[in-house]
Amino acid sequence: MTRIAITLSIVLFAVGRFQGKSLAEEDLHVPPTLQVYEEPSEHQEAKGMLNRLMGKWGSQATRRRERELAALKSPEHWRERQRRAPVPTLPSSSATLGRNVH
Repeated sequence: MTRIAITLSIVLFAVGRFQGKSLAEEDLHVPPTLQVYEEPSEHQEAKGMLNRLMGKWGSQATRRRERELAALKSPEHWRERQRRAPVPTLPSSSATLGRNVH
């Protein structure tokens, strides 16, 4: 079995002014708690949600790749697949990693 490690980074950028409807202060009701999950078991379950999802997607991609590779019958087929396969790229500078963008 092939195992794949996936690192995910989510970056949010402001792209303009808020376009939605703002509520009046009296319409904003503060809940008794801001916790989405209140029980410890719910916290534990939530901690692994993204990892499980990424693992599921990664294993689907791995199975698809293994089927594609198994279908290659000649060196020319292999070279053609290499020409079509996306090449991962790294950021041009590590100085951009983790930097706040305004």
